Amino acid sequence: MVTAGAFAPPLSEAIRALKYRDRPDLADPLAEVVLEQLGRVALSAPEALVPVPLHPRRLAERGYNQAALLARRLGRGWGGRTMPTALRRQRFTPQLAGQPREFRIAQVENAFVVRHPTLVRGCRTVLVDDVLTTGATAAACVRALRTAGATVYAVVAIARAGRDSPLS
Repeated sequence: MVTAGAFAPPLSEAIRALKYRDRPDLADPLAEVVLEQLGRVALSAPEALVPVPLHPRRLAERGYNQAALLARRLGRGWGGRTMPTALRRQRFTPQLAGQPREFRIAQVENAFVVRHPTLVRGCRTVLVDDVLTTGATAAACVRALRTAGATVYAVVAIARAGRDSPLS
């Protein structure tokens, strides 16, 4: 798991603006902060960057997927093909911000599927999200990708709020 820092100001304020205040323009500068951290840890570039998907209803509400915007910028600066539709959120889930770990795990269980497994099979993949809290969403996405045959070797996000590793 690689993040630019803790979910605290100023990162938390910028992430909330990106997600909830219609500020997709913040994706690029936030991705730049993540790219700086990736340079420090010397993580090799992936073949594919897969963003955590939004449910179509949430995507319609927001107008953009912040994780997909981040993945696109990371792909330009770090390398790897961005695959914004590789995963599909097949079940609508309520907002998970502020919810306890057990609730999050239950809500995202089997919520993600890979659209075309042949596109990710054998691919060195990095999952991209905005915030890692309990790791429940990331873990569910990683399971779906690995079930389809992808090799997920890292999860990259702007900030972390929890300590649990989504790759375990």
